[in-house]
Amino acid sequence: MRQFLCQRSFFLKNEYNAFHGGLVAGKATSLISEVDSLPLPADEWRWLHQADALAASGRIEEAVAQLKTLVHALPDSTRGYVRLANLLRQWRRAGEAREILETAVAHVPDCPVSREALADVCVEIGRYDDAIRHGRALLELKPRSIHARDLLSTAYLHRGQYDRALRLTDEMIRLDPFEPAHHFKRGVVLQQAGLLSGSCEAFQRTLELNPETELQEACRMAIDLLERYQIRQILTIASDDMLFRLRLLRDPLDASQQRGFSLSETAIAVLAAQLSHLVPDNQPGWRQYYYH
Repeated sequence: MRQFLCQRSFFLKNEYNAFHGGLVAGKATSLISEVDSLPLPADEWRWLHQADALAASGRIEEAVAQLKTLVHALPDSTRGYVRLANLLRQWRRAGEAREILETAVAHVPDCPVSREALADVCVEIGRYDDAIRHGRALLELKPRSIHARDLLSTAYLHRGQYDRALRLTDEMIRLDPFEPAHHFKRGVVLQQAGLLSGSCEAFQRTLELNPETELQEACRMAIDLLERYQIRQILTIASDDMLFRLRLLRDPLDASQQRGFSLSETAIAVLAAQLSHLVPDNQPGWRQYYYH
């Protein structure tokens, strides 16, 4: 069962990674919009316009060359670097995109747009230490940024630093308490950390906020898995702890909550049905041990 839980825990982390990847892809588009709001000199506009036309016609290498010419001529062109990096990422050249954005950050270290894009791509290619470094810098530039916290917590999650990942995820929830994805992420972090009851509650909260969320299947699977695993733990403890077993027989909900477990009404009914197998039948020795 533990092996199965670990396998499913890995699946849930990957499920969040896939969901996060979709968020990052959307964020890359918003970064383009954000950088497009910056002042645009005439020379820069000409190069960008030509690069866009080349990319639209499928001449990707020529578009890349055009943008590289731009950033070489105008090394402070954040717009040029971000456009170039975004184009490279679209064509699965994230490693090259990272190098481009490292150069952009070196030229303009206080620009949050290029710093955010760099942290994004570092998470994408699994360079989590670099993602943490740039995510921290981004958070200094944008102290209320939810996306900076999302990037950092994802990197910490992959590094196994669950306490830091959880702290940042909780900050995301405080900043935007009604976003289901934040609660789902909290559930993943808690599950990875082995805090099963809290994880189950986070997945339930995700469904409460939006039953139609695209994460609903993963949430329901996780809740079912975590509840079955908790029932297994409860029964194991009860088989060795007679006092706990008696409390479970009297009130399975209260007794399980006292031990830190979190179960739905359906799971409590399953637990109650399975408790009957723990009650010895026609064992005078056991009864004598208890009553006397």
